[in-house]
Amino acid sequence: MHLRDVIVDLFLFVATFKERLEQGTPPSLEEVYQEVRTIFGTMDQQVLADSVLKSRYDRIRFGLVALVDEVIVTSTWQHAPQWPVLEMEFYGTKVAGNKFYDFIAELTAADKELIEASFYILALGFRGAYVFDESRWEQTITILYQQLPNPIGQENFKLSPEAYHVIKKKAQRLDPLFSLGRSVIIFMATLFLLAIFYQVVWSSIVSEIKDKSEQAKSQVQDEDLRESLKETDL
Repeated sequence: MHLRDVIVDLFLFVATFKERLEQGTPPSLEEVYQEVRTIFGTMDQQVLADSVLKSRYDRIRFGLVALVDEVIVTSTWQHAPQWPVLEMEFYGTKVAGNKFYDFIAELTAADKELIEASFYILALGFRGAYVFDESRWEQTITILYQQLPNPIGQENFKLSPEAYHVIKKKAQRLDPLFSLGRSVIIFMATLFLLAIFYQVVWSSIVSEIKDKSEQAKSQVQDEDLRESLKETDL
């Protein structure tokens, strides 16, 4: 098991949280809190059997907590002001704004999984101390992106004209400082998460269809058997 396999559910929660607020009745404070605690509880358990994986997870866990806190607290959710800051609950501190960037600065080329996780933490919404320093945030996420196992460089990557149009339009709508380069990076991060999400959903759907198909087949066989017995009785 890789680190991304452990933490992907948390990333999916963060990536879909704002959309959930816009669909139907907003979740209650207790509902979201318990959901997040359950995700962390599951992740904490998953790494216990692998000391190397646990070590990597323990190092990035602080950043995961910081990501959840920032995304929720800065959202339009009506319960955001009452959110019990997880960093304070788990670590007894409120220093993630600077501490996570210090952590990123200490990563080496050998920390490939931590670099990847840190990239997605920033891409999914963590700003911390750089919330008002767009250039430093963009510089940091770009450096992380360039260290990913298979980064897409500008020299060998070209979106279709339509894709550039969509990204530029979205960038202008969100933030005048939202550069095309940053847009592409976050676009790729979103694609990665969507790919994982749909893989999980599709597997679930296929499994459900298979089960129902087997049930239907069994019912048909039973009906055929019953009809056969009736004919025998006659």
